Amino acid sequence: MTAVEVRQITSPGQSTTLTGASSQWRNRPADQRFETIESLDAAARAHSQNSRESIVNIGTLSMREENDEILLDGDPMNNWAFGQFATSVKAPASYLRSLPANLAMKNLRHGLDQVSEDTMRKLLISDGRIGAFTSEGYARIWNSEITGWLLELQASQPWWTFPVAFRQAGGGEKDGAWGESKELPVAFLSDRDMFVFLTDMEHSIEVPGSDTPLMRGFWIENNEVGAGSVRITMFLYDYVCSNVMVWGARNVVEVKIAHKGRARERVLFDDSEAKKAIQAYNSSSSMADTLRIKKAMNTLIAPTTAEVVSEIYRHRLPGLSKTILEQAVILAESTPRYQLGEGPTSVWALMSGLTEISQRCEHADARVEIDRSAARILDMTCPLADV
Repeated sequence: MTAVEVRQITSPGQSTTLTGASSQWRNRPADQRFETIESLDAAARAHSQNSRESIVNIGTLSMREENDEILLDGDPMNNWAFGQFATSVKAPASYLRSLPANLAMKNLRHGLDQVSEDTMRKLLISDGRIGAFTSEGYARIWNSEITGWLLELQASQPWWTFPVAFRQAGGGEKDGAWGESKELPVAFLSDRDMFVFLTDMEHSIEVPGSDTPLMRGFWIENNEVGAGSVRITMFLYDYVCSNVMVWGARNVVEVKIAHKGRARERVLFDDSEAKKAIQAYNSSSSMADTLRIKKAMNTLIAPTTAEVVSEIYRHRLPGLSKTILEQAVILAESTPRYQLGEGPTSVWALMSGLTEISQRCEHADARVEIDRSAARILDMTCPLADV
């Protein structure tokens, strides 16, 4: 993986359902949930202030067993750090966890004997316990640094708030009115990682032919212990439901920044790639997105539905078999809301049909493949340069 990786997952005219925040919402225990960014930041700062990093020569580490627990240079390890340590000495962590500590230690000592004496590692020690055992070059970004940045963002751009859930798409009440419920505090923190989801509902984007404007949103993830990159996912969306599923997500862009080299500069500095990405996304022209969607509605792929299938299939886009294309065209022909503009043979109609098919796919890799190919269709037929 490169230091900074940017992926365009979907385009403005193509919609999908994002489940990342919902998964976090379902699986986080109560002690990892926070009602405000301020309380999240306070907890993250307390954790970082009670932590320290040290560089050690792996060949000089002392190891002993105490109360059926293995200590490295006098400090116990948590389960995650034990796995990283075992990997460093080429020992099977899952097997060693099943052994009594004295037997596991003998295996680890044997592994240590095979490792070069000048091999260096970076230890993270929190609350008197080793929490991570990473390479010397691991560029740790503390969760408290991310939460501090989010507080700065809200101070300068106060419209970034937690998502507001709606009871039902298109109308939570019987008369069709939107059923607004409450703000969802999507802010999670553990001794390893963090996740925050913020939205901008003040700078909405009007979609031609739709009564529902698109809002802007992003979530940011970080991991302090070598289990993942800093990841920022930005998108436009229709609405968020009460279990934090993001429906009708469009123009989904993901930025990953690996914990290596100049990672801190790439995330935390004022001119960093991460800050620039969110600033650009927030200040991007709503008109450009609206015009591109309108162009997709008014651009015919071919005069007839059979010719639409033939025209797109000849590009041999991943995941788009003739059968899938035919199913998408059938959906476009039978669904009035997909026929805005020039009707069922437009770019918009085909992309809408493909999106519905992808959301029915059981396997995530198949969904992603169809979504990416649908985005390529938009790029081929309605390039940004022409908007």
